[in-house]
Amino acid sequence: MKILVTVKIIYDPKIDLIQQNGMLCFENISRVINPIDEESIMAAVEFKNKNPGVELSAVCIGDDVDEKIYKYVLAMGVDEAFLFRSVKHRIKDLDDLTIAKELKKFIKINKYDLVLTGKSTFGNNTGCVGPALAALLGWRQLYYAYNLLTFTTNELIVQCHAYNRAITVTIKLPCVLICNFTNFIKYIELTGIIFMLNKPIKTVLLPDLNIKPNSCIETTELLELDKPRECKFFDDVNSLMDIIFG
Repeated sequence: MKILVTVKIIYDPKIDLIQQNGMLCFENISRVINPIDEESIMAAVEFKNKNPGVELSAVCIGDDVDEKIYKYVLAMGVDEAFLFRSVKHRIKDLDDLTIAKELKKFIKINKYDLVLTGKSTFGNNTGCVGPALAALLGWRQLYYAYNLLTFTTNELIVQCHAYNRAITVTIKLPCVLICNFTNFIKYIELTGIIFMLNKPIKTVLLPDLNIKPNSCIETTELLELDKPRECKFFDDVNSLMDIIFG
């Protein structure tokens, strides 16, 4: 079984941003692996350790990615790390659909059985890549996966969160999981560090995509809420109608 985890490098979300002339200032702010993707890697590593024969890869798209930061995934237990770079375009000028199209080609060539993407990122929080990728591949998909259980030749058993409930699902492979793993212990063994130092990152050059730069999504203002918003889940439409119309 071959698993691929998508990874994004973002500005450290733990650091408070400042505004200059009405815009967020990112100067002198460190970059890290997206915490949501980091959780996915740790969950996949744990799954690999319990199931001999599983091959685990990670892929990151970025022309300004610090390889020293990204190489950290190898120390965590990933077997291979791939870095997509574009020669003629800045990655921030690529929309999520274009990124999903390039990932689709890569997945097909390398014949992955399972792809893990984050439910969102701390960068732009769109969460579009996973669903778009599943649609382009014609694969099944599940949302809010939080635990990988077991697998057979063509099936995977996974647990998902839905309406504050844990649901155990059997899904046919290949598939895409939009993940929300939590509470996985982040650890690095000495063998992982040695492996990281001796294992190079494989660079994949993106072709001339024949696209026009677009603004995509940019954060222009950061507002802090006075109090957290309260959410309520409904089991069916009738319950929602009762609340709205009394």
